[in-house]
Amino acid sequence: MERRLRVMGIPEGAVAGDTDTNSKSLYICTYKCNSRSFHARYDISAIGLSDLSSILKSKSQLKIDKLELLRKLASVEGKDVPYDTGCCLFGSQILLAGGRKPEDLEQDDTSLYELDAGTQIYLFEADDNEKTKAKVYNHGNRFGSFPPPHSHSHSHGGGIIKGGCCYGELHQGKPQPLVVEVAGKLFVLSSGPVDFPSPAFEEFNSNKGIWTTLPDPPPYTGDCRDFSYAIVGTKIMVSTPISSVFCFDADAPNPGQWSVCCAEPFPFEGKALVLDLEEDDNRNKIVFGYERIPGHGYDSSVN
Repeated sequence: MERRLRVMGIPEGAVAGDTDTNSKSLYICTYKCNSRSFHARYDISAIGLSDLSSILKSKSQLKIDKLELLRKLASVEGKDVPYDTGCCLFGSQILLAGGRKPEDLEQDDTSLYELDAGTQIYLFEADDNEKTKAKVYNHGNRFGSFPPPHSHSHSHGGGIIKGGCCYGELHQGKPQPLVVEVAGKLFVLSSGPVDFPSPAFEEFNSNKGIWTTLPDPPPYTGDCRDFSYAIVGTKIMVSTPISSVFCFDADAPNPGQWSVCCAEPFPFEGKALVLDLEEDDNRNKIVFGYERIPGHGYDSSVN
């Protein structure tokens, strides 16, 4: 069973369980997938920042029940749920996009699975405002679980729903995509071109409620599956182990083109966390990423 942890961030608006206007919660999405059956499960939980601070400051960890402080809000699983989706925080919503959907062609549990890239968008509304939740959940196709009975309940339900009512579907399926909000815009970028054709890169047009296809990054013309990503300000940066770093500026006057911003590839794999060094007028950055160590899997690195 493969298990992954994704820290989503702090949503906009009043969220579930945050009764104090000064209180904020950190949202976490965990993902499990059975390597044989491709059965996937996603869980969305939240923990108050004040509670998290208490845990970090506490000298006696035995006095704090971490499981009680972590509020489980929603989950979804099943043979129709895609695995290897990308996820991000977009406003007050947590989105799951793309991924791979196992399909049993012979309707037989012993048959082989054909892997199809997903085009669906799934969402969880974190805003606890009744009107906001009603607008989303009264039109969505709920297929996830409701919050458990002991958690903060909602008159309009909750859970993870198919987001076709809000986001439609992608033009092309995208396995293990990078899903990210940049400059107030939502982008989905496929993990690679080997198994799935263009377009690999799409942007959601919130005014029209449709997805717009964008040019594929230049590295996507090869056969490499290992991609590295970094978000710096309004720029999406992509490289492979053998390519330059290419940049897409989401806030450019006429966005839509990729340009070379560094001749050398990134020294990490997957998505990195980029932070500004405030004392240096944000000119220098500190980057947290993972690098593959032969024979030892992955190790964290700081650049």
